[in-house]
Amino acid sequence: MAPLRQRTFFSLSDLNAALREQLERYNDRPLSREAGTRRSRFLELDQPALRPLPLQRYQYATWKRAKVFLDYHIEHERRYYSVPYRLIGKSVDLRISAHTIEVYYRGQSVARHAKAAGSRRFITEPGHRPERHSAVIELSHERLLERAEAIGPSTAALLREQTARRVHPEEALRASLGILRLAHDFSAGALEHACQRALEFKAYSYRAVRTLIIAPASPVPTTTPTPAHDNVRGAGYFS
Repeated sequence: MAPLRQRTFFSLSDLNAALREQLERYNDRPLSREAGTRRSRFLELDQPALRPLPLQRYQYATWKRAKVFLDYHIEHERRYYSVPYRLIGKSVDLRISAHTIEVYYRGQSVARHAKAAGSRRFITEPGHRPERHSAVIELSHERLLERAEAIGPSTAALLREQTARRVHPEEALRASLGILRLAHDFSAGALEHACQRALEFKAYSYRAVRTLIIAPASPVPTTTPTPAHDNVRGAGYFS
């Protein structure tokens, strides 16, 4: 910097140009303790070892574990991304960057998706589906319905409402399984009673059913007729 101490710069570009000029001179100055210059040593030692930069720019990413659901999708931030159906029930690793989600199984990349945007909740790659996709989903629904019927008629009826009201069969599958898990978290009796109340209120969501288990709605009051008795006077007595 000594050669520039007497100079005044009025812009960053002017300063950078002057530094670049001095840098060229510095790199071509002979070394004091060995032969050559910094430039010649770079060309001799460093440049042959250089490798091309990666084609893709490095992206910061975070990792998390996830389990592949019956509908061969994994969940991240209430969005669902498909993986090959053979991984149903397996635990996988998610590499989450600003714009993509990549799924790894045993160290191998098995799926890559652009992050869902807007109202899209399910991102499905057609090649991830089983050959008989509709049949597999339908069979899964039937099995869940059998479990619901074993708990009680109200639970089964509520699951049917879930299936009928969801646009995506996969979404209905997740909602139904979530409701059935409440029998494990609380009890089958509590779930059946909550489903009965939810049907009365026409509230079919998982959140509604869980709320009715945790804080049951007040029962509808019933009117008990006044028994006939000599000591009980009617309204006409006071008129």
